[in-house]
Amino acid sequence: MRWTAAASCGLAILAVCAGIGCSESAGPPTLTGSWLYSAPNLTSNGVQCSVYATLDLKQSGADFSGTYKAASVFCNAPFGRGWGLSGAVLSGSLVGDTVAFDLDSPTYHHVGEWTGSTMSGTASATIVVTGPVGSITITGDWSARKQ
Repeated sequence: MRWTAAASCGLAILAVCAGIGCSESAGPPTLTGSWLYSAPNLTSNGVQCSVYATLDLKQSGADFSGTYKAASVFCNAPFGRGWGLSGAVLSGSLVGDTVAFDLDSPTYHHVGEWTGSTMSGTASATIVVTGPVGSITITGDWSARKQ
């Protein structure tokens, strides 16, 4: 019996798949589900905020959207503390491993990397400050872990 190069390659691919668990049913990556979100140190010009929330996301193709509910938000004076804040996850996109989304508006923007069960990156939020300052943009790291 003669082995052809194509048959040898086919057997080699089967052997590799058996060793690493190749699957035709794996499907496309998905962000759909519940995520625990934290941005513990958003800062600028003496203002520091920390945000802990749950994101509920639904993905369609490369786009996703959803809702969030903050378990806690704390900012140093003059902002204080808040619980139970909620809103919309908007303009979400997943291109390759790069994830981007907004919370409520483009003034609270996130960009980062998705690795399957975790996401992390940098967030920037423009907030209104009472007094002559007007508004500032706070920035910092964020992360989320799929539940």
